[in-house]
Amino acid sequence: MPIVLPLPAPRQPRVLVWVAIVLGMAAVAWLSLVPARVSPAAPLVWWPVGVALAVMLRYGLRTLPALWLGLMAGMTLGMPAEPLLHMLSDSLPDLLVAGSVAVWGRWLLGQSQLPPWRQALPGLLLLVLLVLAGASVNCLLALLLPGLPHPLWREPLLEWWLADLLGLLVVGTLSMPGRWRLGSWAMEAERAAVLTIGVVSWSAAAWLEGPAPLVSQLVSFGFVPLVVWTAIRLTLRDVGLLTLLAVLPFYVLGVAPAGLEQIGLATGSGTGFVVMLLVLYLHDSEQQRHRQERLRRQEMRQLRRAQRDIILQAADMIPSAVVLTRLSDQTIVYANEALARLFGYPRASFIGRTSLEMGIWNNPDDRHELLARMHAPVPQPFNCWMRRADGTRFCIELQSSRVTWGDSAYMLTVAHDIDQLVRAESLARDGERSIKEALARAQIGYVDLDLARDRAVGNSVMAEMMGYPDDGAVLSPIPQDWIGRVHPDDRDMVRLRYRNLMAGRAPIDGLEFRLEHDRDWRWVMATLVPIETLPDGRALRVLGVYVDVTRLHLATAELRLAAHVQEHTPDAVLICDAAGRLLKANRAIQRLTGWAPEVLVEELLADLRADAYPVPPANRSWEGECHYRTLSGVPLACWQRQSPVLDEYGNLSYLLVTLSELSERQRQEARIRYLAEHDSLTGLYNRAALIERLGDVLAQARRQPHVGAVMYLDLDRFKQINDTLGHEAGDALLIEVARRIRSVVRTGDAVGRMGGDEFVVLLARLEYPRDAAAVADKLLAALLEPFVLSGQRVESPASIGVAMFPQDGEDADTLLRHADAAMYDVKTQGRGRWQFFTSALQSQVANRRAREAMLTRALERREFVLEYQLIYGNPVREPLAMEALLRWHTPAGERLPAQAFIDLAEDMRLALRLTRYTLDLVGQQLAGWLEAGLVPVPVAINLTSRQFHDPLLVTHVAETLREHRLDGQWIEFEVAESALFADLEQSRKQLARLAELGVGVAVDRFGGDIRRWFELADAPLTRIKVECSVLAELSGNDRGRMALSAWQGVLGRPLAVTGVESDDDLACAERIGSQAVQGWVCQAPLNGEQMAQILRQRQAREAGLPAEPPAAG
Repeated sequence: MPIVLPLPAPRQPRVLVWVAIVLGMAAVAWLSLVPARVSPAAPLVWWPVGVALAVMLRYGLRTLPALWLGLMAGMTLGMPAEPLLHMLSDSLPDLLVAGSVAVWGRWLLGQSQLPPWRQALPGLLLLVLLVLAGASVNCLLALLLPGLPHPLWREPLLEWWLADLLGLLVVGTLSMPGRWRLGSWAMEAERAAVLTIGVVSWSAAAWLEGPAPLVSQLVSFGFVPLVVWTAIRLTLRDVGLLTLLAVLPFYVLGVAPAGLEQIGLATGSGTGFVVMLLVLYLHDSEQQRHRQERLRRQEMRQLRRAQRDIILQAADMIPSAVVLTRLSDQTIVYANEALARLFGYPRASFIGRTSLEMGIWNNPDDRHELLARMHAPVPQPFNCWMRRADGTRFCIELQSSRVTWGDSAYMLTVAHDIDQLVRAESLARDGERSIKEALARAQIGYVDLDLARDRAVGNSVMAEMMGYPDDGAVLSPIPQDWIGRVHPDDRDMVRLRYRNLMAGRAPIDGLEFRLEHDRDWRWVMATLVPIETLPDGRALRVLGVYVDVTRLHLATAELRLAAHVQEHTPDAVLICDAAGRLLKANRAIQRLTGWAPEVLVEELLADLRADAYPVPPANRSWEGECHYRTLSGVPLACWQRQSPVLDEYGNLSYLLVTLSELSERQRQEARIRYLAEHDSLTGLYNRAALIERLGDVLAQARRQPHVGAVMYLDLDRFKQINDTLGHEAGDALLIEVARRIRSVVRTGDAVGRMGGDEFVVLLARLEYPRDAAAVADKLLAALLEPFVLSGQRVESPASIGVAMFPQDGEDADTLLRHADAAMYDVKTQGRGRWQFFTSALQSQVANRRAREAMLTRALERREFVLEYQLIYGNPVREPLAMEALLRWHTPAGERLPAQAFIDLAEDMRLALRLTRYTLDLVGQQLAGWLEAGLVPVPVAINLTSRQFHDPLLVTHVAETLREHRLDGQWIEFEVAESALFADLEQSRKQLARLAELGVGVAVDRFGGDIRRWFELADAPLTRIKVECSVLAELSGNDRGRMALSAWQGVLGRPLAVTGVESDDDLACAERIGSQAVQGWVCQAPLNGEQMAQILRQRQAREAGLPAEPPAAG
């Protein structure tokens, strides 16, 4: 192995270095002449010593091992070699040396980084030529110098020295760096070539010493330029190694002088020479060392100052904040401009103060952490919160290190503003946490497959889905661990799709398969997308979501089953949206109507109806008879069932309707149900059905708050039209009013008739209260159009009261009362308008409620009394009957006539109780008179239409007669003509029942419908009562008088004129021939005692007894 010395690689030699080598070598060679005279072998000492000395002068004391190596190698030539030669024969050493050198050279060349032989050949030839050139010069001069005349030149040592010196100059000049190179050779290759040439040449010189001295001398002269080349181009260890290898062949072959004297002399002189040079060199080196040390310290000081200035200037230029703190007192000695901008303080304010005095720490304990991390072997940054000059808090990254300048220690701190990064990371973490929480709440499994590290992390839903117990469980990125849980029918498909995903061929989008879960199969839908891939497309990282779609599959199966049932059911099945628009229909609709299902899509269900009945509300279940248009044009009677589909807020989403062929039983049931819910005249909702509908709407409004309206509508001139044109005209008016109202409101709204000429409109859902005002305007406009009744154009505007829910009431009764109150206020203010219920009407409502309560208490306390007004015969002034007038004696002392409370009683449904109450009072009074021996006249009781048509009226009359032991002839009822004509058939039946009891009935306010007079000809009526004002109008012309005569002739009933308040009225009654009169001019109303006095006088007159003066009225 080559000898490796601990020497640095030399710098590229320059001309001065080469000159120093040559001069040093020449000087040593000249001084070597003295020991060379002693022994012929001594000349071999000078050239290695000279080379070593020259190199030492150039590179210093570190080259001393090379010097001693070269010196001792030269001295070995004086040692005997007989022991070695005795061990070898004459030919064997030659073969061994030649073979060893060849093997060693081959190994050295094999270990070197030689270029290809075609590239190495020019450099190798150049090196050989240079060495041969130097050797040739040496040999030539050695041959020429002995022929010179001066005796000095004939000295062999001098000729050797001069020859080597000239050859050295040639080789040194030609081998200067930059002029001659060995092409692409590396240093190892060049070293191998030099060493190989050196060993081979010296071995050849030693081998040829005997047989060819001239060739041996030529080869030996080539070694000097080769050593010079090594010193210039290679390292000093190569010089020492080459020197050692050069003398070995001479030593091994025994080519050396014998004699210990020569060895000792040569050794002594050479050693002394070297010691002398070494002493001189050491002395000079020590002085040189002191001078260099002083220069070094001065340079270091200047360097440190320059470095400090450069560092500080660089710190001002970098964007990071830099601060330098003296460790002894923690004072800041330097702060760059970036630090000032970061904290918002002037740069000068930092100098001379500590960081605690600046108040920049949010937590002062972080300062100790910064000092602790400064002493760490490796700088460790850490994050903390600090405060700016304006007090705002921000996050910063600090990194500190300890530096020394002169005798002081400092802490250098670099700060980076990471506030935006930290906040962004916080937002990202919050976002990721929110996403994961949202996924978990939505029961969506999330997985992150990291194929580089062969692991996958999923959330709790994913872990539970894959059979792992904990959140964040590490899963397998390839489904090997859980593929066995996949349904056997899906397993191959799942495995193939996962392989394609990992190979980068296709992502997994909506892959559905079955997984085993709790001994059952669960459907899972997987979507996985690679987000990091290798250059060949293979996935490195994959994100995926897994959704449990078991319920969806079950719902899909149920839908398929439902669709199958729907398509094969014999009934037509229709699905409509919330607006009633048809979305889907089965094929049965074509069998029923002839219309193909696809033709009916997007049609409104109401437009397919062929009847005029109102469309049932879509937000509640309903069934009944309906008629639908068909393709042939013939209406089809169907039995319709509908069921609303509501969302989670109670809103209508869809409407499911089934239509089937109508059977006779279903037709009858539908008719009964319809009559129970609708008004028989107008087809609108009756009072009970409307109140039920309003309750449903209010319940929905409570589930999902929204506004709506209740409108109470009353016709302004209905009574007058009904009285003048007759009941048929009145009925026709009500039917047309109902039609016009329905034409204004929407399909989902409801319209009902509360009784008489009162209607209620229910607007189930409104966006704004002003929408109710718009509907009210449309209703008024529709009803202002004239009506054509019995060939006459008449007008009947309406008054409307509007109550909004929920603000005006949250139950049906309150809303109806408030809407009625608003309508009543319109009537008192001029009619023909509409008005919202307001808080100002609250007092009116309160008064009405108070009156209702008082009326109820009055019945309980029996505060009602009777007064009686006689009906006299005409012209004979004898009592024929008396009319019972109901009076209310309030606790306040008021005496109210029936007109003041009868309407309120009707609204409160107390009229029937009042009938029973009045019958009882009349029965008691008649029984008292009879017990007193008086003979009374029939007592007439006024009945409203509702009271007269009460099915229990006859029962109550019978009970009264039986209780007071009265005959039916003493009781008579007065009923308005309009009440009889309202339902003439029912009226005939009621008259017949009363006649069976002996109770008579008089027609009050007769004359409204002259055309229907003949319908009462055979009715069991006791008398006809006509208002005096009506008679005055008829008797004013001949046509009227003729009508009156015909009237009396047809009816054949006594005619009583009421409202006779003056002598003129009495004269008019006499003029037309009336049989009875009633009015204040005849007799004021009397109480029971006063009427008993009248009866006594009557009996006295009939008995011929003197009459008592009548009591004052």
